[in-house]
Amino acid sequence: MRAQCVWCVQVHADFQMLYYGHHLEGFDRNKRDRHKGHKYFDDCAEFCERWDQASFDPDYDTLSVAFFAPMVEEVFARKAYDPMVIGAADRPLVDASVAAGRG
Repeated sequence: MRAQCVWCVQVHADFQMLYYGHHLEGFDRNKRDRHKGHKYFDDCAEFCERWDQASFDPDYDTLSVAFFAPMVEEVFARKAYDPMVIGAADRPLVDASVAAGRG
């Protein structure tokens, strides 16, 4: 698994506090600031803003499961543990050209 993705999953709760920490007594809304300067800070901030945080919005415009089926099939069709996919290479969590082809 890419170190970039692992780190984002491990610390995303700190980043999510920005969106709901003010509803919880004694919680620091800016808890993510403890990670400032980390090379994946911006990646995690973008992940939380674009996907994680939005998943809690009951009015969010959702797509059907069928829309995502080809993407899931693409992932499962890959060679297991392919170093090109799981390697430590730093790259954006969003590849605009790939995302454009899925829309």
